[in-house]
Amino acid sequence: MGYYFSMIKKLTLLIMIVSFPLNLYSKELRHFNPDIFGKSVDEPVTLLLLGETKEALLPVRVLTDVDKKGIIIGASVYYPYDMTFEQARASLNKLYGRYAVEKFKENPEMGLWRNEDEGYIIQMVIYLEGIEQYIHIIYWPLCKNNTQCPKEDK
Repeated sequence: MGYYFSMIKKLTLLIMIVSFPLNLYSKELRHFNPDIFGKSVDEPVTLLLLGETKEALLPVRVLTDVDKKGIIIGASVYYPYDMTFEQARASLNKLYGRYAVEKFKENPEMGLWRNEDEGYIIQMVIYLEGIEQYIHIIYWPLCKNNTQCPKEDK
Protein backbone atom coordinates (compact mmCIF):
# COMPACT_ATOMS: atom_id res chain seq x y z
CA MET A 1 0.00 0.00 0.00
CA GLY A 2 2.89 2.37 0.78
CA TYR A 3 4.29 1.76 -2.70
CA TYR A 4 1.06 3.00 -4.33
CA PHE A 5 0.94 6.15 -2.18
CA SER A 6 4.56 6.85 -3.08
CA MET A 7 3.79 6.41 -6.78
CA ILE A 8 0.69 8.64 -6.50
CA LYS A 9 2.77 11.37 -4.82
CA LYS A 10 5.42 11.15 -7.56
CA LEU A 11 2.78 11.19 -10.31
CA THR A 12 1.01 14.16 -8.70
CA LEU A 13 4.30 16.06 -8.47
CA LEU A 14 5.09 15.27 -12.10
CA ILE A 15 1.65 16.51 -13.22
CA MET A 16 2.12 19.72 -11.22
CA ILE A 17 5.53 20.33 -12.79
CA VAL A 18 4.31 19.64 -16.33
CA SER A 19 1.14 21.69 -15.81
CA PHE A 20 3.06 24.75 -14.65
CA PRO A 21 3.46 27.15 -17.56
CA LEU A 22 6.96 26.26 -18.64
CA ASN A 23 6.81 28.70 -21.49
CA LEU A 24 6.91 31.94 -19.48
CA TYR A 25 9.66 33.28 -21.73
CA SER A 26 7.53 35.84 -23.56
CA LYS A 27 6.82 39.06 -21.70
CA GLU A 28 4.90 40.71 -24.55
CA LEU A 29 1.72 40.02 -26.48
CA ARG A 30 1.52 40.36 -30.23
CA HIS A 31 -1.30 42.88 -30.08
CA PHE A 32 -4.52 42.92 -32.03
CA ASN A 33 -4.91 45.72 -34.59
CA PRO A 34 -8.03 47.76 -33.71
CA ASP A 35 -7.65 49.77 -36.93
CA ILE A 36 -9.74 47.09 -38.63
CA PHE A 37 -12.84 48.38 -36.82
CA GLY A 38 -15.16 50.08 -39.28
CA LYS A 39 -13.77 48.16 -42.26
CA SER A 40 -15.89 45.93 -44.45
CA VAL A 41 -15.42 42.18 -44.41
CA ASP A 42 -14.74 42.55 -48.14
CA GLU A 43 -11.57 44.59 -47.50
CA PRO A 44 -8.18 43.04 -46.78
CA VAL A 45 -7.18 43.69 -43.15
CA THR A 46 -4.16 43.11 -40.95
CA LEU A 47 -5.33 41.45 -37.74
CA LEU A 48 -2.17 42.03 -35.69
CA LEU A 49 -0.08 45.14 -35.22
CA LEU A 50 2.98 45.23 -37.42
CA GLY A 51 6.50 45.87 -36.20
CA GLU A 52 6.23 43.96 -32.93
CA THR A 53 8.98 41.55 -31.95
CA LYS A 54 9.01 37.97 -33.18
CA GLU A 55 9.33 36.81 -29.57
CA ALA A 56 5.93 38.27 -28.71
CA LEU A 57 3.21 35.77 -27.84
CA LEU A 58 0.91 35.16 -30.82
CA PRO A 59 -2.82 34.65 -30.37
CA VAL A 60 -4.18 31.17 -31.05
CA ARG A 61 -7.61 32.47 -32.05
CA VAL A 62 -8.98 35.80 -33.29
CA LEU A 63 -12.75 36.12 -33.69
CA THR A 64 -14.29 39.27 -35.14
CA ASP A 65 -17.75 40.70 -34.53
CA VAL A 66 -19.50 41.90 -37.66
CA ASP A 67 -22.68 43.98 -37.86
CA LYS A 68 -25.58 43.40 -40.28
CA LYS A 69 -23.89 45.56 -42.92
CA GLY A 70 -20.69 43.46 -42.90
CA ILE A 71 -18.63 45.99 -40.93
CA ILE A 72 -16.09 44.76 -38.34
CA ILE A 73 -17.06 46.25 -34.97
CA GLY A 74 -15.39 44.11 -32.30
CA ALA A 75 -13.07 41.20 -31.61
CA SER A 76 -12.16 38.43 -29.18
CA VAL A 77 -8.49 37.49 -29.07
CA TYR A 78 -7.27 34.34 -27.29
CA TYR A 79 -3.65 33.85 -26.25
CA PRO A 80 -2.18 30.64 -24.83
CA TYR A 81 -1.60 30.87 -21.10
CA ASP A 82 2.16 31.09 -21.66
CA MET A 83 2.62 34.22 -19.58
CA THR A 84 1.12 35.43 -16.35
CA PHE A 85 -1.99 37.57 -16.20
CA GLU A 86 0.12 40.44 -14.87
CA GLN A 87 2.61 40.12 -17.75
CA ALA A 88 -0.28 40.34 -20.21
CA ARG A 89 -1.65 43.37 -18.34
CA ALA A 90 1.77 45.07 -18.46
CA SER A 91 1.98 44.39 -22.19
CA LEU A 92 -1.46 45.94 -22.79
CA ASN A 93 -0.55 48.87 -20.54
CA LYS A 94 2.38 49.74 -22.81
CA LEU A 95 -0.17 50.63 -25.49
CA TYR A 96 -3.27 51.50 -23.49
CA GLY A 97 -2.08 52.36 -19.97
CA ARG A 98 -3.60 55.84 -20.01
CA TYR A 99 -7.01 54.25 -20.69
CA ALA A 100 -6.89 51.78 -17.77
CA VAL A 101 -10.03 51.94 -15.63
CA GLU A 102 -8.89 52.71 -12.09
CA LYS A 103 -11.15 50.14 -10.42
CA PHE A 104 -9.54 47.32 -12.45
CA LYS A 105 -5.87 48.38 -12.47
CA GLU A 106 -4.97 45.91 -9.71
CA ASN A 107 -7.80 43.39 -10.15
CA PRO A 108 -6.23 39.90 -10.40
CA GLU A 109 -9.13 38.50 -12.45
CA MET A 110 -9.95 41.25 -14.94
CA GLY A 111 -8.37 44.21 -16.65
CA LEU A 112 -10.37 46.99 -18.30
CA TRP A 113 -9.26 49.83 -20.58
CA ARG A 114 -11.70 52.43 -21.91
CA ASN A 115 -10.36 54.07 -25.07
CA GLU A 116 -12.91 56.79 -25.77
CA ASP A 117 -10.53 58.44 -28.26
CA GLU A 118 -10.79 55.47 -30.64
CA GLY A 119 -14.24 54.27 -29.56
CA TYR A 120 -13.72 50.89 -27.88
CA ILE A 121 -13.30 49.14 -24.53
CA ILE A 122 -10.72 46.41 -23.91
CA GLN A 123 -11.46 43.70 -21.35
CA MET A 124 -8.95 41.02 -20.32
CA VAL A 125 -9.87 37.87 -18.40
CA ILE A 126 -8.69 34.29 -18.01
CA TYR A 127 -10.86 31.98 -20.10
CA LEU A 128 -11.24 28.28 -19.34
CA GLU A 129 -12.17 25.88 -22.12
CA GLY A 130 -12.21 22.35 -20.80
CA ILE A 131 -8.81 21.94 -19.17
CA GLU A 132 -7.18 24.65 -21.31
CA GLN A 133 -6.61 28.20 -20.05
CA TYR A 134 -6.34 31.25 -22.27
CA ILE A 135 -5.75 34.94 -21.83
CA HIS A 136 -8.91 36.34 -23.43
CA ILE A 137 -8.91 39.94 -24.61
CA ILE A 138 -12.19 41.39 -25.85
CA TYR A 139 -12.53 44.60 -27.83
CA TRP A 140 -16.03 46.10 -27.39
CA PRO A 141 -17.35 49.02 -29.45
CA LEU A 142 -18.56 52.24 -27.85
CA CYS A 143 -21.61 54.12 -29.13
CA LYS A 144 -21.55 57.78 -29.97
CA ASN A 145 -22.38 58.71 -26.37
CA ASN A 146 -19.40 56.57 -25.16
CA THR A 147 -21.52 53.83 -23.63
CA GLN A 148 -21.18 50.17 -24.57
CA CYS A 149 -23.60 49.52 -27.40
CA PRO A 150 -25.21 46.52 -29.07
CA LYS A 151 -23.50 45.38 -32.25
CA GLU A 152 -26.14 46.82 -34.55
CA ASP A 153 -25.88 50.35 -33.02
CA LYS A 154 -22.21 50.94 -33.92
